[in-house]
Amino acid sequence: MESQNKEEMKVLMLDSFLIQDFWDPIKYSVETCLGPIDAEHLLTKILTNLNQVWIAFEENQVKAIFTSCIVEDDVTNERTLLLYSAYGFAKSSDELWFEVVKTMKAYAKKVGCKQLAAYTKVDKVIKKLTEAGGNAEVRYVILEV
Repeated sequence: MESQNKEEMKVLMLDSFLIQDFWDPIKYSVETCLGPIDAEHLLTKILTNLNQVWIAFEENQVKAIFTSCIVEDDVTNERTLLLYSAYGFAKSSDELWFEVVKTMKAYAKKVGCKQLAAYTKVDKVIKKLTEAGGNAEVRYVILEV
């Protein structure tokens, strides 16, 4: 399999002034991953740069939208870039997944994060992130209160 030209693959963090242009697919992708959300709250977090939106392009098509936020651990005082939603609109190459991880890790390092983490129950996302060097042995258990 021939590897793709880097010009055909791009992963971009959207600037806040572009969010309105992509708001409908952003909202759809997050709600599909997480269920109903407070859209106004999410939009405020994105527009104030507390949450990030990433768009992955391949062959000039939007293939996926990812959202993230920086989480600070009060005990260890470490920062983590948390990937909290990943939604694919169309099938994408393994190379694009690796480009997403590489881009997000570079951003995480730039903003002082020690790691990139993700919450997911989607097997494909787990597989792709472990193939990129992630460790999926830790489990996050949720108990309703």
